[in-house]
This record gives sequence, structure tokens and C-alpha cells, in this order.
Amino acid sequence: MTVRHERRTATLPRYYALLAVSTGAMVLGGAMLSGCESHVNAASTGARPPMKVTVVSAAQSDVPITGEWVGTLDGYVNAQIQPQANGYLIRQDYREGSQVQEGQVLFEIDPRPFEAALQQAQGQLGQAQAQLALAQINVNRDTPLAQAHAIAHASWITKSSRKRRQKLP
Repeated sequence: MTVRHERRTATLPRYYALLAVSTGAMVLGGAMLSGCESHVNAASTGARPPMKVTVVSAAQSDVPITGEWVGTLDGYVNAQIQPQANGYLIRQDYREGSQVQEGQVLFEIDPRPFEAALQQAQGQLGQAQAQLALAQINVNRDTPLAQAHAIAHASWITKSSRKRRQKLP
């Protein structure tokens, strides 16, 4: 079985395309030829003055070679500084880029928050010591009374256990 395909040629669109290309070429050629006329300017008719030139005699000498670059310096050994306490810095006790020794103080932190925390802890310690002393006084007072069965045995056990709890860290 043979199938034939007919090929239709479109002659009319080709004709318009050929006409447009040839018209464009003629317009372009005309524009190029119109620029070939010689125009004479009034300023170009006169002679130009000679250019000023500076003359220097060459001499052999040593010239230093220098260059400028933008860069970042990185030390041979860089240390990461990690704070061991939080606070506001008062002073930096070293100069950038200088040598530092192990254990050297690098920064001074504001001591006021730490002093306040110390005073608070000392106050709590004093309060705990006073409670221990009171518990000791109560136990010393009630021990002979408990042995003589003058007070309830449960009351004496409660006071003595408070004393033991106050002594525990």
C-alpha cells in the first residue's frame, strides 16, 4: 500500500517576504549613500595649533616596589575566649594582638551583682544558723521534760527531728 502526500507550495507569502526584504535593502542602501556627501565645516578650514608636549630625560635609578592590598590577618594560633561568668565588662586588661599567658586576667567584670548574690547567700546562711540555734535550745529544754514524761513524747520527737534536719547540709 502506497500513501501519497501532496505538497502544496505557498507562493503568495514567499512573494511578500521577498518584496519586504528587497524594499528594506533599497532603503538601507539609500541611507548609506546619502551619508557619503562631503560636508565642509567652517571650523575645520583653519590650521590647528600644535599640541603642548612635556619632555623629561630618562635616568636610571633604584625604585622601591610597593603594593597595597586589602586583607585580614590571622594569627598562627588563635584562641577562642569563653566567659566563665556572665556580667558587664568594666575593663579589658590586654591589647589586641599582644601575647597573653595562660591564667592571665583578660577582662574585669563588674563585681556588684556577684557581691549582692554573696550578701544574699550570707543572709540565708545566718537565717539557717539562727533556726538551728533555736532548734537546739528547744531540744535542750525539752529533753529533760520528755524523760520525766512532762511533755508528750510526739512533741519531743518532732522538735528533735527539726534539729536534725537543720544540721543536714
